[in-house]
Amino acid sequence: MKTSDAYSFFSVDAYDPASGFPVREVYLENFSKQELPPDVQNAISTLNGNEVDDLDPASLQGYPRLQQEVAYWHTLPLRISHDKSNLPYRNHGGREFDLMSKGLKPFAFFSHPSEPHLAYLRKYFAPMVNNHSWIMEKEVCGEIEGKELIRYMYALPGEEWRIKLFRLIHSRTKWSDALERIEGFLLGYTSEQSDLWFEYLKQRGRRWGLQRTYKFITPEEEQFLEATGHRVFMPLRADAPPVVLYYPQVEDNYEAALATLQPLKLARFYAPLAKLREFSRGVSTIAGVGFGVYELPKPELVRLNRVVSGTIEIIEAAS
Repeated sequence: MKTSDAYSFFSVDAYDPASGFPVREVYLENFSKQELPPDVQNAISTLNGNEVDDLDPASLQGYPRLQQEVAYWHTLPLRISHDKSNLPYRNHGGREFDLMSKGLKPFAFFSHPSEPHLAYLRKYFAPMVNNHSWIMEKEVCGEIEGKELIRYMYALPGEEWRIKLFRLIHSRTKWSDALERIEGFLLGYTSEQSDLWFEYLKQRGRRWGLQRTYKFITPEEEQFLEATGHRVFMPLRADAPPVVLYYPQVEDNYEAALATLQPLKLARFYAPLAKLREFSRGVSTIAGVGFGVYELPKPELVRLNRVVSGTIEIIEAAS
């Protein structure tokens, strides 16, 4: 199955109004057209990818199967979600609470969650831990600007070993495809899903657990790279800004898109960004292309140099 194709997934979600994160989901592919009200059918035909639309609970009257699924969600607002994916299965990201509540996901983790996400964990995950339905552990996974970065890990009863193994594989200095496959298994993905994931990563420039990554470089940095055999980045001055890394989210002309940012050359290299997760700044759209963005404080350039794999290429990113 080609992982470059786009797949659509529709669901009715009960969501937390403060954070916007889903709490429970009903997957609509499990329903026939006759079991869905007109409002839902219309949303399926008109809702664009990765968009949501609020749903009036009253519109579910007369559709007993769907109404039964959401009957006890009366305290939460409802919406219809349309998720687009390049993979033929749903990513667990964002739906961890629902999957764990249904016993479909044995383990989840959150590294340095943002304040809205942290509030979501306190509101929904913490009660499950307090009543001993789930197990939670946390650890310091880094530091930025003097602030500790915390990783929260949750497991179903009897699955605590997944937390221990997860900690073990993330204590390794070098990430690899083998470790990524183990992580996927710990998170509850099937071996078939992992195979599709690795095929997708290969198409996106990933190899052996490494991600094709970009960094803008000045003429001075270019000279340093050439003098050192294209192996390490130049040490930064005390007043230097943070190191910003980009990695492509799609297979479009991402080098040309980056060239629209600033008139500097690009360094293209491979690195295990899993080891730098705490510096993630989410996804930014540049000239219509999505990029993951990592912002490293100046001292962390040493860590980046340690994990760069192979040579660092200097490319002309003509727009």
